[in-house]
Amino acid sequence: MELKELIPYSKSVLVLCITRKDACFFAPGDEADPLYGNLFRESLAAGMTTIPCSFEFHKDHVSWNGIKPLK
Repeated sequence: MELKELIPYSKSVLVLCITRKDACFFAPGDEADPLYGNLFRESLAAGMTTIPCSFEFHKDHVSWNGIKPLK
């Protein structure tokens, strides 16, 4: 919600951190939190930029797995 309110005055960017190895894309979990899903889509429609970044965490390092598509 706070990022959406900044959009008229500045650029709003949400960097999503995906840590599941089996994730092929990012989508808001509407079943778990429908309010978040609605606010997320409203923010996108208002111009918020999202970057769904995929990482894999290991004992001694973190692997970058790229940017996933937004669904």
